[in-house]
Amino acid sequence: AEFAGVGAYINVPIKRYSSGMQLRLAFAVAAHLAADVMIIDEVLAVGDAEFQRKCLGAMRDVSRRGRTTLFVSHNMAAVESLCTRVMWLEKGEIKRIGKPDEVVREYLTAGMSELRSESAEQRLDDRPRSWVLGNGRLESLTFHRIGDSYGRSPWDVAFGEAFELELKFQLDRPMEGLVPGIAIRSDRGEEILTSHASDAGPLEMPAGSATARATVRVAQPWLRPGTYFLEVGLLSGTRLIDHVRDAAVLVVEDQAAVGAPPLPLKKGFVAPVWEWRYAD
Repeated sequence: AEFAGVGAYINVPIKRYSSGMQLRLAFAVAAHLAADVMIIDEVLAVGDAEFQRKCLGAMRDVSRRGRTTLFVSHNMAAVESLCTRVMWLEKGEIKRIGKPDEVVREYLTAGMSELRSESAEQRLDDRPRSWVLGNGRLESLTFHRIGDSYGRSPWDVAFGEAFELELKFQLDRPMEGLVPGIAIRSDRGEEILTSHASDAGPLEMPAGSATARATVRVAQPWLRPGTYFLEVGLLSGTRLIDHVRDAAVLVVEDQAAVGAPPLPLKKGFVAPVWEWRYAD
């Protein structure tokens, strides 16, 4: 009862518990039994952050004691943290069995195929809009590689390689304070960074222009190897004119994949290139 956080309600009939309270109590009982095998299905979908941390700790403790845990979840961070082997099921069929990081990466990128493009220009005309307030519309996002292409596909870059992104948009009428922006999310949905044209000062639109392009140069990329979603928006001041959440998919490859000397494993969201020196 203490583990589940229902001690104050232990004398209340179970039928009056919410579904979340019932699941918390059920997991607490299961975690304290000496069963050889424990099957856990989406237990982390209930409870607050503190209870979820306790669940993760209990499952790690069970594993360390040599007991088997079958953990069923859509929480990829928990799967990678807890599991030593992962099975990906799709419509009742086994899709893949393997190491957690490899299977999770393949699972998360499986739905990206419709966003992957063989063209450097990604058209946005038919992309779903989160909301559209009018007076302008995003038309395309184009990728420009800077330097040797290594024969790779568009939207694939080597770690540390510079590139440019060009955002084309159409305006119904000239506007003041127009601000295009680009955001980058990881394949797990975490927000990595956002950049707006106003970050470096006012951006002057061509006078009377109905169609315009804004280009941003990513001269010192800090993205570690992985797959990323690009999100684009168009604002007038703080008013959002148009927005496309899934505009393109950018793949940052490890240098070894393009024939360059491999680098040590980079952890975290970003991999900045800092200046190091040895002291005498």
